[in-house]
Amino acid sequence: MQKVTIDASIAVGVDILNIGEKEDRKIYFKASEPWTGTYDFKIWNSPVKNTETVITISPLLVEGDLMTLNIKPENQSIPVDSYYFEIFRTDMKWVIFKGNLTIIK
Repeated sequence: MQKVTIDASIAVGVDILNIGEKEDRKIYFKASEPWTGTYDFKIWNSPVKNTETVITISPLLVEGDLMTLNIKPENQSIPVDSYYFEIFRTDMKWVIFKGNLTIIK
């Protein structure tokens, strides 16, 4: 008997580590075609998503085939800590990227 495992997640795991609390870091995601739809970025205390950390300024910008995640912890009210993040397409509720985000002192 054959066994087949199907992972229905379309999310790509991306860990973003060691961003200083006063830094301004840009992470770029370039697609082969333009990104369509509306996207959002959220962070939680863990993959269980018990507590969401509210970000004051959205760090996500989508233009054509380029998605830019601009992390500015001090300006966006993201305290020093480790987080779980997701970038998702809001209209379809699909997680595109997910992983760990670590802000350091």
